[in-house]
Amino acid sequence: MTKLEFIARQFGKARPKAYEHYVITRIWHLLQDLDVKCITQQHVNKPDGKRYLTDMYFPQLGIHIEVDEAHHLTQLDLDRNRQEDIINATKHEFQRVPIGKDCDINLVNKKIDEIVFLIKQNIAEKKAAGKFKPWDLDAERDPETYIKNRYIDALDDIAFRTMADAASCFGKYYVGLQKAWIPHPIEKGKRLWFPKLYDNDDWGNSLSEDETIITEFCKKPGQHHQHIDDMLADNTVSRLTFARVKSPLGDLMYRFKGEYKTDKEATSYDSGVIHRRINTRVSTYPNTYATRDKIS
Repeated sequence: MTKLEFIARQFGKARPKAYEHYVITRIWHLLQDLDVKCITQQHVNKPDGKRYLTDMYFPQLGIHIEVDEAHHLTQLDLDRNRQEDIINATKHEFQRVPIGKDCDINLVNKKIDEIVFLIKQNIAEKKAAGKFKPWDLDAERDPETYIKNRYIDALDDIAFRTMADAASCFGKYYVGLQKAWIPHPIEKGKRLWFPKLYDNDDWGNSLSEDETIITEFCKKPGQHHQHIDDMLADNTVSRLTFARVKSPLGDLMYRFKGEYKTDKEATSYDSGVIHRRINTRVSTYPNTYATRDKIS
């Protein structure tokens, strides 16, 4: 995927909202900086499990843009509380652009110009302090990036193009991978798991809204009870979980959700297998094996 395709798809998500689309595209085109990444409809997770969406987000800068259309005028207190929640959860900065059919376009553009100036100023300050890292779309999905960091964290919203790319972060390089799970190459007793966390023909799996609980439910005829029995007898320590998902751009990806441990007390024939998240961050390892494995 190129940066052009990434950005075009981001803006496409806002196309049904004409005013929002106007604001975010004008900000981007005035910014004129391909070293800066922007995301539209950005999820923000609060510690209490609530999730919010912001209209535009610059992850390198920690700046969110909210486009206040007419309906926001009837929920000012709610928006203010929501903004404070996000600031408290992330320590990020907020900028708001009021807009609607009765707004003066010159005033709207003036506000957008002010925001673009602030963004450019923020970039310049980070560059001067040596704290600005240019956007590298390929590096975001390259296992070597996370091997060099020595960790991978679910809070960083990391997704890989293939299971092999995800698995290659943990001490062994894979050129092909088509299994639902494999043993962790370094940490004994752990697995790398690649589940479909949505309802499908074989599994009724789900992920809780706060992403701390995975429910695994086997729908294969005659196999549900046996699966529960096998899981209760299983001695796996934990599962480093990469959920098979479609990204907001429509691509099939494997998104890191964290390290989960099976809750055997909560697991039952009625409820299915319950896995609870115990860590968002796990260690990565350089390739210590001379061979490159292909597993199917």
